[in-house]
Amino acid sequence: MLAALWLMGFGPMDSADAQEAKKVEDPKATEEAAPVEKVQRSVTDDGATVEVVPKGKTQTVRIQKCITDDGRLIEILDRKNPRPFKDGAPELDADAEQRCQMFGGHTVMVAPKKTRTPLKKDGEPVKKRIGPIPFVEGELAKVGSIGLVPWENRFGLVTGLERLGEVFYVSLRPEINHTREVLGGPLTMSFGLPVRIQLLDSRADRRWDDLGAIRSQDWDEPSDYARIIQYIRMGGKEERFFFEVNSFSANSIGHGTLLKRYNPNLNLNTRRVSAQFDAFMDYGGIETYVNDITGPNVLGGLVFLKPLSVIDRSNYFLRSFSVGFSMAADLDAPLRNRLDEDDLDGDGRRFNEIQIDQTTFQPDYLGSSVIGYGFDVEFKLLDRREIDWKMYFDHSTLITGLPTDDPANPVWTDVPTKSVKASGLTIGNLFRHNLGINPVHALRFRVEYRRHDPNYVPAYFDTLYEIQRVQYLSSKQTSSVDIANQTKLQKVLGRDPSGPMINGLYVEGSWRVSHYLALAIGLEVNDSENDKNLFVHLEVPHLGRLQFLATYQRRTAQSFADLFDFSFGNNDIFIMKTRYGVADALHFNLEVLTPFGIGPESLFRNTVQVNLNAELGFSY
Repeated sequence: MLAALWLMGFGPMDSADAQEAKKVEDPKATEEAAPVEKVQRSVTDDGATVEVVPKGKTQTVRIQKCITDDGRLIEILDRKNPRPFKDGAPELDADAEQRCQMFGGHTVMVAPKKTRTPLKKDGEPVKKRIGPIPFVEGELAKVGSIGLVPWENRFGLVTGLERLGEVFYVSLRPEINHTREVLGGPLTMSFGLPVRIQLLDSRADRRWDDLGAIRSQDWDEPSDYARIIQYIRMGGKEERFFFEVNSFSANSIGHGTLLKRYNPNLNLNTRRVSAQFDAFMDYGGIETYVNDITGPNVLGGLVFLKPLSVIDRSNYFLRSFSVGFSMAADLDAPLRNRLDEDDLDGDGRRFNEIQIDQTTFQPDYLGSSVIGYGFDVEFKLLDRREIDWKMYFDHSTLITGLPTDDPANPVWTDVPTKSVKASGLTIGNLFRHNLGINPVHALRFRVEYRRHDPNYVPAYFDTLYEIQRVQYLSSKQTSSVDIANQTKLQKVLGRDPSGPMINGLYVEGSWRVSHYLALAIGLEVNDSENDKNLFVHLEVPHLGRLQFLATYQRRTAQSFADLFDFSFGNNDIFIMKTRYGVADALHFNLEVLTPFGIGPESLFRNTVQVNLNAELGFSY
């Protein structure tokens, strides 16, 4: 079981932030066998955690003893003249004493189980260790997610009634969820085939005309076929390996300065399957993201190096110091919306509404690009299980081209543009805490000071970007004066760059208790008249037979009064998902959503959607 104590970060369970330095054993099951002078903690190559308690000193060798989570006694000889690490550790033999060489010259001696003498305190044997308690990292709550995945292996059929706009549908979705161990970690997969069959159109002139028809808008784009993949995940965010393909989660790159909790699936008539891949090692790593595996337009990436790790991996400041380069872009960003000059929808309006593709129900626009890039520096000021304090500096830039023709008489081909660049600085602090043992209470607090150009916004590719890239309105704005030029590209990057610099503050807190409960809240404010945001999130990952998730977000409020106004705004997002099992074969799902669809004035509007369905199936 125990091959070696890899003290300098070589264990596969180690994270990029040297998670092993904060893993501990349950103190209730780890009573000390000797007075503690100084406790050292290490992680074995198979993930076990040991505490090394000094037992005495000689002139040349310090002997230490500890007991592993499977009850083995270990003695460590700390030599003054270290020997280099050689080969791998030998296979363990339960009938003989084992010696293996560790990095740095330590020798590990594992007493065989047949002959070991258990450590004692007050004449009583030390209790067997339960195992390591890992330091909980990554996002604690799924803020921005629009779906739930059953935690058990399960096959079944989800069926119910749905209302989209004026039309009622019968929904059918056969699905399978499966988790298995791959390369020492869980691989979770969920697949489903969603079908909507029209039942009733509430408009008097249509009623039952399309009874039994499959909703064609669900299968008119290549990305629609990819959404058979609901969820594939291996590893976790901030772990050494992370891979995820999903159709409902929100994703971020790095500290979120450019791309933060972006969700490509808030548009009612488009479903995309996104993918993220992260990989880390002791001396650097990467993060990558694409919003559509069948043909992405929004993508992001991060490359970072930890140059000081080569000096001393045991020093948390040196091993955590990193420099990075990040990038995020929309390669098909709307520059100008086309107006419905030919009255394609037959409503008699031509120049005061966006032209809508009558097949895909997507707005037509002239495409351009918005590219963001940035540099960051990050390091730790504290590295303990009780408090982990990370500080970072990000400087990011957005570049694009703005049209230079007369907005009152826009051109639609060969649009003349001028280059625009806007930048911002973020100084951030991230505090992570792990309290308690069973269960672990994980807390995260993020505080950021921001200073940026007036035509720049932090996290340009945010939760609502998929809607606001076409239509950038404030939370209380009900109509657009210049609907053709209301794109985010123009309304943000087209602001007067000669104005005063903007100062802003972002605060976020989250708390998670195992799989029982997760809470999160975030607030983003500044001293301008734009871009104030708020979110509140409550989640029950699974408690008995219950799963629950609820998120409320208010985006682009212009003032504190707008930010905390209790009326439902045009840019507000509300997502509530509940899954409850009355029996193993029967679960009920209730969801209340506010996805965005094209309204009668050909503008994006959030619409309340309430769905109740039954899940018939079995666990295996």
